[in-house]
Amino acid sequence: MKDKHMLHSLLTRDDPAAVAAARHALWYFGDRELGLEPGSFSFRLFHVIAAADPSNRMVLGIAFPLQAGLFRKIATEVDGLDEVRSFVKGALAPTGKQR
Repeated sequence: MKDKHMLHSLLTRDDPAAVAAARHALWYFGDRELGLEPGSFSFRLFHVIAAADPSNRMVLGIAFPLQAGLFRKIATEVDGLDEVRSFVKGALAPTGKQR
């Protein structure tokens, strides 16, 4: 699936924006341990993505590929939440660059 590969290429542990977006997505989905409370724009963006019908969600994915991709992964893939958690754990590990 093209969508899946694009998200994978956007999620890099040395990119602070990707790590922050992943942590914001985790927080939105209820993970208060690894998640990080997003600012008002990102919080509202996740709400808009959640409320969008499939065609509008696709449009949002063009403008916000990382956030829309993370939302899709967590909301629709069986292991999506665990995969995003694993990504964040790896990025926050002592050898990671962001804390």
